[in-house]
Amino acid sequence: MNRTFDDEGALIRDEVLIDNNVVKDNWGDQKFSSYSGLSDSFILSNFEVAPGSKSEAELRSGKYLEVVEFSDFQVDSITGHIFGEIRLGYLHDGADVKIVSGGSVSGSMNDSVKSMHFSKELTQYDNARVPAVVVLDDVTVTGAE
Repeated sequence: MNRTFDDEGALIRDEVLIDNNVVKDNWGDQKFSSYSGLSDSFILSNFEVAPGSKSEAELRSGKYLEVVEFSDFQVDSITGHIFGEIRLGYLHDGADVKIVSGGSVSGSMNDSVKSMHFSKELTQYDNARVPAVVVLDDVTVTGAE
């Protein structure tokens, strides 16, 4: 949805929130932003995550697990730990593809963000334009069948 003002009447504008892994600005509703001393905030309606430098084909080469659907995915906002239960995935070994169901993916975003890769290609999900492929290294996969 493109609009000039958010639901609280604050002016919506283009804003860079993170640049080269450095927080440049914050966003949020007026009530909670005022608790942090932020007076010029607004509620995002559309956003875009900058693309990476590798193509989707480059990121999809070799052996990897492609998780298509999680039945549950949680992030601990304090520790950065992640956990997701795999509903549907595909294990690619370079030649064959095997369907994966069950099992889990866990790790630490604090560690994974250091080696995370985004594809050059972007895709639209609801109100967000995000990289079509995101690769997380340093995660643990257990119990996948």
